[in-house]
Amino acid sequence: MSKEELFEKLTQAVVDIDEDDAAELIDEAIEAGISPMEILTEGLQPGLTIIGDGFEQHTRFTVDLVMAGDIMRDAMSKLRPIMESGATSKGETMILGTVEGDEHYLGKQV
Repeated sequence: MSKEELFEKLTQAVVDIDEDDAAELIDEAIEAGISPMEILTEGLQPGLTIIGDGFEQHTRFTVDLVMAGDIMRDAMSKLRPIMESGATSKGETMILGTVEGDEHYLGKQV
């Protein structure tokens, strides 16, 4: 499967709230040597955006946001060690944060 197809399927797994499929696709992407940053920005984040937009349009629900956050938490538990090791780093730096006291931490906490 091409990288683009993998990203499309990963985005769809997030949109469908399919935790098992998302986990398998993340593992496949890691095994294919795709950088964690690309997995996040090209595969996972677009699905989160779709869910967030649906929530704003009242076509998705709070439970969808929470479950998508669970997918991101699980993804970060796999991707963070790779990112911290620098094994796939190409001079990329990622800074994660929220405003102090903000409860919106989806995808940031492991």
